[in-house]
Amino acid sequence: MLKIWLFEMKKITKSLFIFIMLVLLIFIILGYFVFVYVNTVRTDDIIMEIKDRVYLQEQHLEDLNQLDNQEEGQNNTGLKEEIDFQKEYLSKEKDMVEAYRQKDWSTILAKEIKDDEDAGIHSTNKIISYSTFPTAFTTETRYQKNKWLRDRGIPPVLPIGTSSWTTMYDVDFGDKRAEAFVKNQSTKYSSTGINFLSHVFKQLFHYVAPIFFVLLFGNMLTKEGIGKNGPIQLLQTQPIRLYQLLISKLAATMTITILILLCVSIFSVLMGTIFDRFGNLDYPVLIYETERSYHFITMGVFLLKVFIISMMVLLFCYSLLFFFSVITRHTLSAVGLTILVIFITHQWNEGFAESLIFSFTPFSYFSVTKVVTNELAVTLNNEYFTYPTGLIILGSYSIIFFLASYFILLKRSNAKK
Repeated sequence: MLKIWLFEMKKITKSLFIFIMLVLLIFIILGYFVFVYVNTVRTDDIIMEIKDRVYLQEQHLEDLNQLDNQEEGQNNTGLKEEIDFQKEYLSKEKDMVEAYRQKDWSTILAKEIKDDEDAGIHSTNKIISYSTFPTAFTTETRYQKNKWLRDRGIPPVLPIGTSSWTTMYDVDFGDKRAEAFVKNQSTKYSSTGINFLSHVFKQLFHYVAPIFFVLLFGNMLTKEGIGKNGPIQLLQTQPIRLYQLLISKLAATMTITILILLCVSIFSVLMGTIFDRFGNLDYPVLIYETERSYHFITMGVFLLKVFIISMMVLLFCYSLLFFFSVITRHTLSAVGLTILVIFITHQWNEGFAESLIFSFTPFSYFSVTKVVTNELAVTLNNEYFTYPTGLIILGSYSIIFFLASYFILLKRSNAKK
């Protein structure tokens, strides 16, 4: 079977269509990197914002000093307290400019942590029902994330601050303008290698990657002339069993898929490292739990889990593709039906999002990043919708469809004999 696998690998690697599709994928990633790089907030951007505030603050302080000079001799305690307060605030802003210039993340994060502590963060750390931004959950998780970054000496993804961190519990933002501002601040991009790779996985999966790989390997079975007098008939005259042939094709497809995803990962990290920096595998990723509890995992663990479940999603897509290839015996029909089923079933499946059925259908797990962060499980209040369950469900359905394809082919083969 090893020889058949090697033979299938050679056929795939020599395909002009696959080469063209991979070149297209490279250009898509390059284009997306340009987008992420342009939208990444950098220290210079933050420094300019603070300097603008400093300028306005200095103007305001000058006005207050002029007013104080005009009222010289009068005991205006309130005005003097206001001037002292503004001077202290201005001094802190100038210190932050220097901290950002020196990239002194410890000082910057310490200020954010102290601001939260001064605001009495732990006094609001309770299970609450309202959803006004920022919720107690959002405040607490931002506080703990900043402590994680400070304690491990990890540079944060900019911007930081109250408006730059939201969670699934933030629903009410007060008004449209406030909502737009918070969403703009909290939609953060990072062109560092590791963070850019996480962006790629978030964008690739759901629909893009499954459809791309179905198109890539759409003719794995149909090119052999299944049900016709094609090459597969000649192969079956050799001392090769049908199941060996099918397993070899699947193994070759999965091997190439893993290699492509590994190359995409390496290319993404390399792009970020060259034009920015490598990033940090210990960067915290928020994982939701029931009853507004939570924990953090490292970016490295997050990416590994996303990679594994992404492979399971693709394995399931290949099982559908193989099944429809056997049924239709035509490449376009098999690819078209596979993509159509993915779209239609996923949309239909959303109608059962809050039912137990949702957690036992494979299409529910295509949003791989939300599955790993447990966001969907908490949103739908479905305790069965978990990462391990997703691996089992996707694997089980894949086996069912592969076995169905095999038995249909076996039945046809025996009928001919």
